[in-house]
Amino acid sequence: ANGLNDYSLTQWGSGSDTTIDFPTEGFVFSDVDGNHMASIQTYDYYNDFSILIGAESTGGFVTTIDDQDMVFDIRTYPNPARNTLYVEAPLVSQFEIKLFTISGQHVAIAPEVMTDNMLKFDLTYLKNGLYILKVNTGKVTKAFPIQVENNP
Repeated sequence: ANGLNDYSLTQWGSGSDTTIDFPTEGFVFSDVDGNHMASIQTYDYYNDFSILIGAESTGGFVTTIDDQDMVFDIRTYPNPARNTLYVEAPLVSQFEIKLFTISGQHVAIAPEVMTDNMLKFDLTYLKNGLYILKVNTGKVTKAFPIQVENNP
């Protein structure tokens, strides 16, 4: 160990310690199920370290984000929606969106504009009331309650 960048790290779920003692050495962690990973890279010239979770580092460590976490990163707004609904999904590249009435009837919707992982839906034709927006990534589905309050 050179004394500059010695870090003792406990790996998730294992209880074992790992020491990074080379100035540019890195280490990748994963949880017990292997779903989540984090990379830790030390830098001699900064006498510092970085922890990357759910990102790709320039040092070649690739980390992943659980599909469940990606779905929870999806945002819908405004709610209540007045004529327009926005769906923002920054971490999801492919997904299916369906809208249902509170009684379970499927309502056809199509995106009006798509930019930077954001969809804009025209809701002017919908009656006022509670709807359920379902987002499916292929592995995980999440339902968002959407209150539509269009002008009478």
